[in-house]
Amino acid sequence: MQTPDDTSRQRQAGTVPASANTELTKEIEALLATFQDRLLARDFDALESLMTDDFTYVDPKGSSLDRPSLLERERRGAEGKPETQIEHRLLSAKTIGPDAEALIELRFRTVIRRGSSEVVYQGRGRERVTLARVESGWRFRTVVIEEQEMTRNGQTAGDEAIEEMHRGA
Repeated sequence: MQTPDDTSRQRQAGTVPASANTELTKEIEALLATFQDRLLARDFDALESLMTDDFTYVDPKGSSLDRPSLLERERRGAEGKPETQIEHRLLSAKTIGPDAEALIELRFRTVIRRGSSEVVYQGRGRERVTLARVESGWRFRTVVIEEQEMTRNGQTAGDEAIEEMHRGA
């Protein structure tokens, strides 16, 4: 009997666990690392170049943002964030025709200072990402947040905390 974690079953379905050291997982890991570095460096022009023109971001409630709207939210939210840490872990990847799909787990910690007060947001999430193959590699086409948990100053926080965090100082 095969279990959902059975590697042979995943390979038959075209899905490769991230632990499999394939070219696809290496390329996706590199794109994720570049995206994370550019986000932390607040290099929004470079972030834009990592997304397709038709990029879409979908939050857990089903609301969506296009590329310009997401970048504006990130620019606005970067104000007053002296400390942000992001870790990602590629759980699986598969090709779908010329595109690829990846399941990614994220953990983050962000500190926002407002005057003399400090708010610490921490959380984790899982996102399904669709990637488009372009001449120079891969670009993000869609990011769908499938699961998200967050705390504000150590207390469980609801969906409103995400928008609050992205508003910045």
